[in-house]
Amino acid sequence: MNRKDLTGGHLSDVAAGMVFSGTVTPHDLDTGRLVTGTAGLATAAPGPDVGLMFFDVPEDAARAQAFQLYENLTALLGTRGLALGNIVRQRLFLTDVRDLAAIERVMDEALAGPLPATSVIVVPDHLMDPEIKVYLDVVAAADPEWARGGSVVGSGDRRYPDAIRCGDLLFVSAIDGLPAAGDPADVMPPSLLRTDRERQAFGETIRTFERLAEILKNAGGDIAGVLKVNGWVRLPMREYGSVVLARNEYFDSSERTMMASTGLQVAGVGSAQALLAFDAIALAGRAAGKKVTGAASAISSPYVAGAAAGGGLVITSGEIPVDIGDRRVLAAVTDLGPAGRLLRFGRLDAESGFEARAFKVYEVLEGHLAAAGRTFHDVVHQSVFTTDPRLVLELETVARRFFGGGQPPTTVIPIVSTTPFPAARLEIELIASG
Repeated sequence: MNRKDLTGGHLSDVAAGMVFSGTVTPHDLDTGRLVTGTAGLATAAPGPDVGLMFFDVPEDAARAQAFQLYENLTALLGTRGLALGNIVRQRLFLTDVRDLAAIERVMDEALAGPLPATSVIVVPDHLMDPEIKVYLDVVAAADPEWARGGSVVGSGDRRYPDAIRCGDLLFVSAIDGLPAAGDPADVMPPSLLRTDRERQAFGETIRTFERLAEILKNAGGDIAGVLKVNGWVRLPMREYGSVVLARNEYFDSSERTMMASTGLQVAGVGSAQALLAFDAIALAGRAAGKKVTGAASAISSPYVAGAAAGGGLVITSGEIPVDIGDRRVLAAVTDLGPAGRLLRFGRLDAESGFEARAFKVYEVLEGHLAAAGRTFHDVVHQSVFTTDPRLVLELETVARRFFGGGQPPTTVIPIVSTTPFPAARLEIELIASG
């Protein structure tokens, strides 16, 4: 563990020669004020105006916040002697995809040269601070001499590189499955997919993983080297089965093709037309060195493992608070085993059920870490996906029991739903040093 804190609560940790940040928000690090517009910024104007009022006025807050994010990242990375050129991957979380063009103009000025591997995710904003338009997290190379320009894998006419290599790992930008000119006709979807949207999702998923396989091949690897994928979908989780069926075309229950995986319903992805996008972390070469560990995820498909290890990392699947035996969400402390039943003892506030959910999820994740010979002490990042980010403080109370004090760098991601169990409300995935 090599954690560093920054005024404002931005925490980072290191594993496998990389720095992992938690949530970076657009707060001014000197005043603590949330930046909400370009007026009053102490530094230079954040990126060019278009010069048209109906673009510049609505985009003002997003441009200013994007500028502040990269200012904050400069400070965060500077505590480790690094710079923005060390960023390997960034995940941008927006509340309105219409702001993306303005954010990307700021990004182009801040991140000179090739861009990092990038995922753009539109999150539901109804339970967030309504003034936050964009936030992010990053992975950066810990070596100050590392150069992003020499680590790019493909890009073609796409805005973001296909992938960025760092050490033994590839970080793959989010890939959507929208058909390109000249793409062959879709694979015929299974007959049990009855709606046009399910059939579209099936086709998009097939194309997404075809493109992922091509990216990995171009980097000297193959699809079996995938350690982790995240699926960001804007279709109801009730219809996620179409995605699972498509992935069955590529993966099975053999250890060679199993991986850690998380699939979540969000408000959108970088393309307003796409139903889904997948990003990935994979071994840069062939799959030698990959090890699947941990019991299969509670409700997962056969190709999903509890965790996958390789390249100096252990990455878990997203886990939810579900009892595997009776497929029931554990939503109260009375549903927990002896270790969790007194979680509420001494408390006077009404039980929301979020603490019980968090306790169950961390118990499952503890098993995945143990199977890989790791503990919560080795965790360098956690992603917390929740339908109600207002309850994260309750999660932190539980997290301290498992992490033994302070949490690792954490990214909180509001979602629409997780899994076929709407009552789950929570999913957590971990990255640990391997």
